[in-house]
Amino acid sequence: MDEPQGLSTQEWHSKLAEIGEHLQDANKTAEFCVIGGVACMLQGQEGRTSMDCDVWLPRSKFNPKAVEEAALKAGIDFNPMDADPSRPYIQVITPGIVQVGKFDEAQDLAKSGGLTITAPPTENLIASKLRRADAKDLSDIAFLLSRNTGVSRADVEGAIQTMPSAQRAETKEALVYLDVLASEKSLSGHESAYISGNAPTQSDRAKPR
Repeated sequence: MDEPQGLSTQEWHSKLAEIGEHLQDANKTAEFCVIGGVACMLQGQEGRTSMDCDVWLPRSKFNPKAVEEAALKAGIDFNPMDADPSRPYIQVITPGIVQVGKFDEAQDLAKSGGLTITAPPTENLIASKLRRADAKDLSDIAFLLSRNTGVSRADVEGAIQTMPSAQRAETKEALVYLDVLASEKSLSGHESAYISGNAPTQSDRAKPR
């Protein structure tokens, strides 16, 4: 039996917008801080699909009942105990195996009706994907690096450094994947600030110009 392909970038845009409209109709608001594949898709990644939209609970604000009602109206399950493999769903993620590190401000991705969607900074998204580093994660990281050429290896290391010690060491080991991706880009002739080592670090970007 073939594995479900999930929703495309445009389909997730549409479904989340529909959830926002249903929230607005109910005079409710919600803020999702998304991580995972959908965080990349909402930044323009094409050719990617996902069955789930991961919502990072520590930086999200919503009423679970209101969101569940709005999601079900849009044909999306909300935080199911046992996900139906044929139905897309929103998964609420708490710190544990998944880590994104600490950050001050989230980046705004979209707003529709009563729903505001944000995401952690790019370096934190990359750090979280290095936790697992499967084929889809590496593809997502490559997209994030291509879209955000000002992000440096030092920025990603800095995000990892803010993770709990139990997850920090093994995530640092996965930094080798960044070097491999950088090498591939360099060979293809598309050098970025990350590859050349000239990208400003997070602290540099905060300095007045």
